[in-house]
Amino acid sequence: MVPRKTSTAKAAFYRQAYEQAVAGAPGLALGAYAFNWGSKMEATSTWFGMFLEDGARTGAVDAMTELWSGSPPDDLAPTVEPLVLEGKAQVDPGAELGVKSLVTDPEGGDVQVRWVLRPEASEYATGGDFRPDLPDIEGVVMESSAEGVKLRMPDEPGPYRLFLYVYDGQGNAGHANIPFRVK
Repeated sequence: MVPRKTSTAKAAFYRQAYEQAVAGAPGLALGAYAFNWGSKMEATSTWFGMFLEDGARTGAVDAMTELWSGSPPDDLAPTVEPLVLEGKAQVDPGAELGVKSLVTDPEGGDVQVRWVLRPEASEYATGGDFRPDLPDIEGVVMESSAEGVKLRMPDEPGPYRLFLYVYDGQGNAGHANIPFRVK
C-alpha cells in the first residue's frame, strides 16, 4: 500500500532533504530542482505533485520558494495532520466510518475542505506516463467539516482511499489521505 504522508509532512521532508544535501554541502552541491513542479497521478493523485490538479499550491511549493529565494511566500498553504480513523481499517459494506482531521491556515484564515472517496489504485507503475485520476465515489459523505467526516461505506468490497483537500481561498491547499478496506 502506498504511504500516506500529508502535504505538510512532504513539505518538511523537502526542506530537510535540501538543508542536508545542498545547504549542508557548501562547495559540493550546486543547487536543487523540483522533479515534478506540477501535479501527477501516480499511485495517488497527491503522491508526487507539488500542486493539486486544480493548480493550488501545496506546502512543498512554500518550502522550495523559501529555500531558493530566502523568503517564504506571503501566504502559506494550510497545514494538515495525518487523518485518524474512528474505528477499524476494515469495515463492512454499508457501515458508517468516521475520520478525524486537524487542519489550520498559518495566517489564521478560514479554510474550505473537500472530502473524496476513491477506489485504491491497483497499478503503481512509474515512468511518467499520463494516468487519469480514479473516479470519485458519489453519495458516501454523510457529514463533513474541517474537523472530520462521516462516511457510509460502498457496497462493493475492496480497498479504498479517502482524500481530504483543504483550501485557504488564496490559491493554496493542503491534503491528506488514508486507506481502508471494505470486507
